Formats: sequence, structure tokens, C-alpha cells
Amino acid sequence: MRQAIVRAERLTTELIRTVDRLFAPFPLDEENKAQRARAVDQRKRVLTEWLNAQAARDSTR
Repeated sequence: MRQAIVRAERLTTELIRTVDRLFAPFPLDEENKAQRARAVDQRKRVLTEWLNAQAARDSTR
């Protein structure tokens, strides 16, 4: 049980460090679909990197 709490605290800290990049402001023009796609891709990339880092850590423990 203690391990789960420690892991949750670590993941929370890591996610907080990533939040700024994940939710970086983008002035989106509703008509510009390419711009919207780039913004979504950027957020997806940051979240994927974070999730992959967590999975890698979990697999080494």
C-alpha cells in the first residue's frame, strides 16, 4: 500500500512538471484546421512522452 502512495505522489509531481507544456496556450483560429491539428499533435506528443516515461519507470521496477 505504501508503494502505491509513493508512486502516486511521484506521478503527480511528474505530471505537474508537464502540465505547462501539455496545456500551452495556442491562439487558435477556428477556421485554420492545420493550426488546430498542430496544436492537438503537440499536446498529444507531450502526453505520450509523459506516459511512455512512466511506463518505462514502471517496467524497470
